[in-house]
Amino acid sequence: MPVIQVAGFQCQKCVYIWHPKRRQNGNDLSLPKVCPKCHSRRWNGPAKSPYYDYLNFVVEKDRLPAEIFIKSHVKSGHNQETIFDCVMELSKAGIVNNPKKWLEDLWRQKNK
Repeated sequence: MPVIQVAGFQCQKCVYIWHPKRRQNGNDLSLPKVCPKCHSRRWNGPAKSPYYDYLNFVVEKDRLPAEIFIKSHVKSGHNQETIFDCVMELSKAGIVNNPKKWLEDLWRQKNK
């Protein structure tokens, strides 16, 4: 059976894959302006910050508190190495009842 390859796009933010619709002029390889699912304009660019790589190590239920923790501390201009150390320790800690509080307490300990 022959294999057919179809041109498509993938959003770097939400990982959605879609195939372009044929336009009237027949050119379906022009780059879309936004992702049709998440409507991000940065669908074909890398994530803004490198901290998304660190979130892959965190348990699914702890990802949102970890992301909020990272964003708030990066935005405040704190040392990124210490921030990432805290997140990596969260991934090693296993089950934590309140990950946001746990991260903030660890942050305070490291910055005494």
